[in-house]
Amino acid sequence: MKTQRTIFLGLITIFFIVPFSAAQVNYSWVGGSGNNWSEMANWSPAGVPGMSDTAIITLEGDYNVILDLDATVAKIVLGGATGAQTLTLSSRTLTMNDDIEIGSNGVLSITGSTISGTGLIRNLGSLQSTSGLFNIGIVNYGLSTFTGTNELTDTIITHANSTLNLVSSGPLNFRSDKGFENNGLMQCLTYNYWGGGSVEVTNGSLVNNAGGVLNIRVMAALSSSSSPLNFV
Repeated sequence: MKTQRTIFLGLITIFFIVPFSAAQVNYSWVGGSGNNWSEMANWSPAGVPGMSDTAIITLEGDYNVILDLDATVAKIVLGGATGAQTLTLSSRTLTMNDDIEIGSNGVLSITGSTISGTGLIRNLGSLQSTSGLFNIGIVNYGLSTFTGTNELTDTIITHANSTLNLVSSGPLNFRSDKGFENNGLMQCLTYNYWGGGSVEVTNGSLVNNAGGVLNIRVMAALSSSSSPLNFV
């Protein structure tokens, strides 16, 4: 009896120390029930991507997926073979446990939103941000456009044949807290410009490598109280 009791207690101990892990699911966008991310019928299998899951938005055609709630996912794959597939964030927070991969036909559109995480945004398509906060690194192979005031707390790297546009009809402020490396075309374009602005790297350096191009245009008469566009 003593031997049987010992074996039984050992089995109980093993049972409790084995961790529970949620299954990782690949959710593919199929649409058909509106544009909202939170609608379970828009995904296959039916459900909403969670913190361990991959959201795959590659269905061909032109459409817009709206992130209508704050979300945490493992990975996002955006952009199909044809058409334009857009993921839109407006006043939302998206937390990533892996990368956002934007394909050549993918568009990530951000307004007043925050993206955080341990991965990277790898852009081969189009990244568009107005007043965005990025607590995540960005690697640009395609077209990235930042309008108004945007802040990055991680690094940004642009590759050859890529374009990075910093655009504003007022003060232009772009800040990177961990360095900025340009290997493509970086353009600072301001229109009706009165309020000054800056492109600032608070830690690390703004490096324009061989082959990288900086194009700076200020298209307006500046008043006596206006500030110049400063690189800090």
